[in-house]
Amino acid sequence: MSVGKKAIIALITLIVLAAGIISMYAYYHMKIDWMRAAAVQSMRESVDLADYGKKEQKKINKALDAGEEQIMVSDRQYEIDMITTEVESTISEIPTIKDRQKAGRKKLKKLASLDDYREAERKEVKSILDKFKKKINKETDKKEIDKLVKEADRRIAKIKTDEELDAEEEAARQAYLEQLRREAEAKAKAEAEKKKKEAAKNDKKSKKKGKSGE
Repeated sequence: MSVGKKAIIALITLIVLAAGIISMYAYYHMKIDWMRAAAVQSMRESVDLADYGKKEQKKINKALDAGEEQIMVSDRQYEIDMITTEVESTISEIPTIKDRQKAGRKKLKKLASLDDYREAERKEVKSILDKFKKKINKETDKKEIDKLVKEADRRIAKIKTDEELDAEEEAARQAYLEQLRREAEAKAKAEAEKKKKEAAKNDKKSKKKGKSGE
């Protein structure tokens, strides 16, 4: 075999090897790109933004964007898994709309115990609680939910409990008894004054009669 043919064969061999290496390199990077894209897609699909309020959505998008940036420069599956796990953990700590509403209903329930009220007042309190519970279930913002709870508390505070009504009634009873005592005392004093005046008058008459007899 001539030197020329050997050189051509060697060149072809080098080209084939180079093509193989390039192909393997391209496949490797294609696989990494696919791994990154799959991780980003899975991470973003793991959360439904519609479940969150506007402020919470901003926090979630910030966490997702930061996670995606890290994933796009990672070339190891375990690193990508760690990134997605960390992002999902961060998002799991962000309350959903339902979480906010549940917390609001819990605060609302703690405002009053129906057992503390008499029947008429109990109906009023229950009506307020039911009304604001419905409002909370329609609200998505934490501040607005807190406002609703405060408003419900303000309204319930105006309704007297059984204990408060008992105290008022007892105070009214004591005031009535005190009034009767004072009236009786005043009457007794007036009668005593009357008797005293009558006694003085009679004494004066007696003295006059005594002088007349002399």
